[in-house]
Amino acid sequence: MTLWSNVTPASRVPDFLCVGAQKAGTTWIFVVMRESIGVYVPPIKEGNYLLEARERDRAWARRYRLQQVEPMRRYYLRDRLVARDTASSLKLFDLYEQECVDDAWYKQVFGYAPAGQVAGEVCPSYMCMPEENIEHALSLNPDLRVILFVRDPIDRLWSQVRMNKRYGLIDRPMDALIRDKRGMHTFLDNSDYARSIERWSSALKPGHLGLFLYDRIRQEPRALATEIFGFLGASAAGMHGWATRTNIGQEMVLEPEHRAVLLEWMRPQYAYLRRHFPEAVDSWLGEHERAILAGSK
Repeated sequence: MTLWSNVTPASRVPDFLCVGAQKAGTTWIFVVMRESIGVYVPPIKEGNYLLEARERDRAWARRYRLQQVEPMRRYYLRDRLVARDTASSLKLFDLYEQECVDDAWYKQVFGYAPAGQVAGEVCPSYMCMPEENIEHALSLNPDLRVILFVRDPIDRLWSQVRMNKRYGLIDRPMDALIRDKRGMHTFLDNSDYARSIERWSSALKPGHLGLFLYDRIRQEPRALATEIFGFLGASAAGMHGWATRTNIGQEMVLEPEHRAVLLEWMRPQYAYLRRHFPEAVDSWLGEHERAILAGSK
């Protein structure tokens, strides 16, 4: 299905990226940005182009991009027919259906952003990108700003485990999985804030990496969204969607003995994050230690 294929969009680089972390509020901020007039984001979250641009990740990133197109097109036709962004979004789905893409394609995606809007992409897979992928992003825009949500590393990891279990991606007994550090590497990598924050902060201009606490989405969502928009230089006037609850996961108990294993593995992450969010880290560790102690009685 091709719509408005005779329209050639302008060319523009992204002003910002929201790079994660996975299961740490990226869908929430995507909804806020999509519903607000100060920021432009493409209609498909997690386009993964900056990974697809490299040979190593091209096959899976392309499959992931293409498989999102038709479901999201149906959503826009069904649920957003009278919304302000429907027409331009439908045009963009034509771009996303292209088999082979390059930097010129990527710039077209943001060419649909109206004048005056800050434009960017939400893609949590970018948090753990290798340095060469980060360099590629900065070659497109040396003034790039990056948003990174910080969530309690164990809570973030456990949320990802629950999601994968719900989707049938885990077929091992939980005890065997949790105790297999090598088998847990994907979950652990996505909670490796120390490596990712250092990698991004060393590449970006000073002040261009914004770290935001996931906890604030529940505590003060409007204030958090306003602060993020300010960091991006976007107008918060007409901001919507900040009260939306997104991706509510299924309940699954983290057993005390499994929590203890994860805490031992994650202590370097908590030590690193204490530099940025000391009060939050102390609160997180206190909750985990109390849960482990209660389970041992």
